[in-house]
This record gives sequence, C-alpha cells and structure tokens, in this order.
Amino acid sequence: MGTYYNELRNRLILAAVNVNSFAAEGDASHNHLSNGRLAALAEVLEDFGHKVRFRKTMSVTNNCFKILELKIDGELVISNTN
Repeated sequence: MGTYYNELRNRLILAAVNVNSFAAEGDASHNHLSNGRLAALAEVLEDFGHKVRFRKTMSVTNNCFKILELKIDGELVISNTN
C-alpha cells in the first residue's frame, strides 16, 4: 500500500503545482481541469484515511484557482503566499 500511496501523493502534489502554474499563465480551462484532478485525488487519499487540506486555503483571481497551501497528513507540502 505504501507504494500506491506514494504514487497518489505525488499525483496530488503535481495536480496542485499545475493548478498554480496554469493560474500564473491565465489558462482558466487547464486550471479548472487541474483543480478537478486535485479534488478527485484528495478524495481518494481521504478515503484511504489520509487528511488532505487545500480547499480552505484557495484563492480565485481572474477566474483561476490558486492553491496557497497544501497539507497532507499535517505535513506542509506547498506554501505559496505570493
């Protein structure tokens, strides 16, 4: 299970990075797509008993989401307060 968890965790982090990258580019379509992927992967990890936090630390600018903070099981993985 550890290997599968690590794969899902890495995909979750990549999705969050993509959300912010597409926001910086102003690409709302891909930003929203990546945000949906992030939400879906978070749900899967939560189903496996892990705690994922990002929804309360999001901002929206120019119709694009930006992840300000991502925590997985209490570990701060992304901190983007710019």
